[in-house]
Amino acid sequence: MSTKALTTFKIAIVYAMAILLLAADRAFKMLSRKFGDLNLDIWPWLGFRYQLNRGIAFSLPLGGWLLIIISIIVIYYIGRYTIKLYQKKQAVMALLLSLIGLGAIGNLVDRLIYGAVIDYLDVRLFVCNLSDALISVGTILLLLALLFEKKREL
Repeated sequence: MSTKALTTFKIAIVYAMAILLLAADRAFKMLSRKFGDLNLDIWPWLGFRYQLNRGIAFSLPLGGWLLIIISIIVIYYIGRYTIKLYQKKQAVMALLLSLIGLGAIGNLVDRLIYGAVIDYLDVRLFVCNLSDALISVGTILLLLALLFEKKREL
């Protein structure tokens, strides 16, 4: 397989994973809306429960059109910077930033449709969704990657 074909294949895999993650998040959100009164314990530390979140992370009270506009701007710049990172052959950083962008897109879709975000993963301390997890994991791993990159430069 040529280098160009391999690169195209890798990009196709990343797009397929992105679509799969967004589709899974949408599906779980639809299920939680349909069975809104269902409180299902999966493990002692994890449950499935419908909750509408009009705020931002951890239900902090910021919402409405201001949050939608801010989200669109942030998603745009994440997309631009992700492309620049990929062009600079920094695929890991681009992938981690993409996770954050995907999560933001998933939650933005909810805000546009419902005026709030649908949460469904009850982890006992809070209720979140797959998009929130993508944002959180992407942010933590990106910060760790930047930290280790800075240590190597020293």
